[in-house]
Amino acid sequence: MGKFLTAEEFEKADGRPVSAVLVEKIAGLKAVQSNGRRWLAGLRGGREFSCGQLKGCSQSLEKIPPACYLQVIVNGLVRYNGQPSQPMFDIDELSAKDVIGVEFYTTATTPPQYNGTRGENMGACGTVIIWTKW
Repeated sequence: MGKFLTAEEFEKADGRPVSAVLVEKIAGLKAVQSNGRRWLAGLRGGREFSCGQLKGCSQSLEKIPPACYLQVIVNGLVRYNGQPSQPMFDIDELSAKDVIGVEFYTTATTPPQYNGTRGENMGACGTVIIWTKW
């Protein structure tokens, strides 16, 4: 029901950013870049948002471009789910050599244990679950 990448695909990445590998291997994803940081967003569905439009956003987030940002879970912990004032998760903070697996789900196919973790401002953007060696 989802799309999956294995450690082998990241070992072949040869130093490329995690965002580049994900965008190349998973149709429907894009990396939105601003100020040297990259965030994962969906190409279809959902509602675009930028933090500047939401109540309670911190000033440091106001320059984030509008997009349909994905919920990001790393090693079972929610790193980003669209809550107001929550910092975005720069996907390239992770090293490709440390990634052992990735799961990508649309909103309709997100496993039930992760469906309830999306913040109130998340659109139908999807979920990426990343597993690392650490």
